[in-house]
Order: sequence, then C-alpha cells, then structure tokens
Amino acid sequence: LAVSADGGYVLAVSHNSNAVASFVVRANTAQLECRYFVQDGSSQGSLTVDGIQGAQALTVSEDGQRVYVAGWRDAAVAAFTWDLGGGPCGQGLCYVDRIKSGERVISSLKTFVNESEFDQLPYNTGDFPTRFGGNQQPWSFS
Repeated sequence: LAVSADGGYVLAVSHNSNAVASFVVRANTAQLECRYFVQDGSSQGSLTVDGIQGAQALTVSEDGQRVYVAGWRDAAVAAFTWDLGGGPCGQGLCYVDRIKSGERVISSLKTFVNESEFDQLPYNTGDFPTRFGGNQQPWSFS
C-alpha cells in the first residue's frame, strides 16, 4: 500500500486478482474511488503487462513518478510510471518493464531508475539483507 505525497491517491496490490490499482481519496468523505486497475496479462498499447502474478507488495520512487510491484507467483518485479494525469498509456499506471527470476540481472533496470536511486540500492552499497535461520550469510542478487 502506498499513498501519494499529497494524500489524494492510494495505490494497492491485489494478490488474488494479480493486479495493482490506483484510488482517488475523496477529501471530504475519505471514500476511495478506483481510478486505474492494471491486471497481469492486460494490454497497454503494444505492451502486455507481466510480472505481477500474485502481486505481493509495491513501492513508489521518491519523486512519486515510478511504481515497482513484486509479483510472488511470477518471481518478478514489474516497473510502471505513475502519472496522475493519465500518462502516455492513458491509464495513469503505465507498464514499462519487468524482471523475472533468473531472466536477467537486476542492474538492467538502471536505465529506468535515476542514477542517485540506483546507487542507493542494497547491491550497490554492499548492504545486503541477512538470511534467517542457521545460515547467516548475506543474500546476493546474482
């Protein structure tokens, strides 16, 4: 779940629907109105949305213009642009790309993420998460 900086929009994932949705928050009533609903396998122009089967979590870039969705069943991360005015695809959440497990290295997203954000990612700072259990070795992104 993520909220826009102005509090006027909410993003949420649906694990069972394999989707991500954007809602408008009505200021006077706090009611939510679904604005955009993007489902795995749906078409956006020449692209087919992929990588959000079993959507589990999402995050928004610091500038609020990009959304990353983790698809558990796809073992993937999908990237979208988020344009409250509709964006180039006319749906606000415009699919850009996805990376599935073992398909290619995650650093190929560098062309989509701005340089300062990319440099702060864990695999560039050496700050890898640690595994639970007996094997306390850090995770790697290879």
